Amino acid sequence: MTQGRVRNIGKARVDELIDANPYMKKLYPDEQKEKRRIIDVFQVYEGYGNYQDFGVTPPKQTEFQFHCEIE
Repeated sequence: MTQGRVRNIGKARVDELIDANPYMKKLYPDEQKEKRRIIDVFQVYEGYGNYQDFGVTPPKQTEFQFHCEIE
């Protein structure tokens, strides 16, 4: 189970985050920046969950939790 708290930080970092992600950059290229108007950025700032790595045998499961101060 994964659970956490999020907040919508709007559109301020959309271009920065898309430029850093090749998959998103392909979906929303610079030549079509008008398509990015529909995107909002959400920050997950507190939570817990687990990560399962099925690339190893036996599969490895790791629990995690985090908390970030928000401004």
